[in-house]
Amino acid sequence: MKISSLDHKARTSVVDGMEKFFRNQRGLLMVSLEMIKMDRREMVRLLVALGEACGHTLRRVYLWGAFAHDQNPFLEDDTPDRYRGLGAFKMRMTSRCQYLNVWSKLTSLTVLALNYGYLSDQRGNVLLVLASVLNGRLATLQLLCLEDEIPNKYGGHAIPDRAWKAVLESCPGLQVHLVVDSMPEHSMVRAFISPSIPVHQFALFSGIQLEQKRPWDMDVTFRVLEKWYSDTLEVVLVHLYRNNEFFDRVLVKLLTALPRLTCLELIGIIRDVDNVEKMCEILSRESLKLEKLRVCVQDGSNEGLKQKIENIQSLYMEKLLNKGVEIDLTTYKL
Repeated sequence: MKISSLDHKARTSVVDGMEKFFRNQRGLLMVSLEMIKMDRREMVRLLVALGEACGHTLRRVYLWGAFAHDQNPFLEDDTPDRYRGLGAFKMRMTSRCQYLNVWSKLTSLTVLALNYGYLSDQRGNVLLVLASVLNGRLATLQLLCLEDEIPNKYGGHAIPDRAWKAVLESCPGLQVHLVVDSMPEHSMVRAFISPSIPVHQFALFSGIQLEQKRPWDMDVTFRVLEKWYSDTLEVVLVHLYRNNEFFDRVLVKLLTALPRLTCLELIGIIRDVDNVEKMCEILSRESLKLEKLRVCVQDGSNEGLKQKIENIQSLYMEKLLNKGVEIDLTTYKL
């Protein structure tokens, strides 16, 4: 069901029903409101109900896409309709305080998935609230980064690095999984990251870019990952569509530059297939933690590319399996 397709009466009925249902829950362990895309006042109502009824038991909360794309929970609302035109002073109403208070109720959280924009007020208050109540319990934070939520541009503020430091002091075992969707340019990615984020998984999906109007500078992105997260980064997934930049050698370097890396996956164009073989050669020679290497190469005008990839797979597969490394080297056509 798409709530946005409902008329006002039906929509109100659905939201009222969900709120009533949540208020009757007492031992709920997990809730997912992903991609429901609600108005922020509606979603905050549901979160308040959850927090008051079962905030002490909820362990896993999934909120990717819970708010409509233009409904950042930190934005202000106009005066409610029922007060308009009645001579009432036109004040600015906000659900911000209620939204922040919800997080103080969720005292058992271990896994939280939400958009970066749902955390991004000027001080990083949601993180600070979580840091004050969780005392080491939060283990995984899955952050979705979208173009229409770029900090200091379309969607709120960048989360201050000091807020990340505060939550790490409270939850030193926290692992952040950063998912960057449809934003291949380094200038966009850079707006979401800072040195103190404990990034353990990094996934970048370029989306369908029919034209590459500006350089993506992805080599810079990978150098920043290496500089800031070499002590934490374990998984790197990169899915690109029609990339035309030469960054194969940067990927080769990542194998040894990220000592905790266990999984590296690339889908896109490889400019020099010899770099795929170099990665396999490094894995066969070095004692690394990598357990899985997946490279799916876009097969364009490079004659014989498919055969070359198959040859590398055949040459190294058994050798690397004996070292506990799974490789999956393939090609695909657009």
